[in-house]
Amino acid sequence: MYVGFTAATGRDQSSAHYVMGWSFSSGVDPPPLVAEPLNLSELPPPPPNTAKKTGYDPQVLSLIVALSGVTLILLALLFFFVMYKKRLQQGEILEDWEINHPHRLRYKDLYAATDGFNVNRII
Repeated sequence: MYVGFTAATGRDQSSAHYVMGWSFSSGVDPPPLVAEPLNLSELPPPPPNTAKKTGYDPQVLSLIVALSGVTLILLALLFFFVMYKKRLQQGEILEDWEINHPHRLRYKDLYAATDGFNVNRII
């Protein structure tokens, strides 16, 4: 008679499998043919796992995610601040030919002056 054990861990994972207790009956002896039940309190504890841990510690991972999020928010705020400052610094720049001629009007100014391009207020 042969008895075998098998176990699987999946792909790229490390784990250990231990048989810590075993109750066996061959059925050759007269009844009872059932093996004696195991007393789980008498089984030895499993050995410590010495396999290297893969991946990050959950605290380190949460710190990385938090710092990345804060950095992304700060970069977005910096971008919008720079764009806002550029817009404030850009005044109306007159070209040489505009000095003696009518000036350009912004769409925003036209829209406000005509009350949304109302038919009664068109220039």
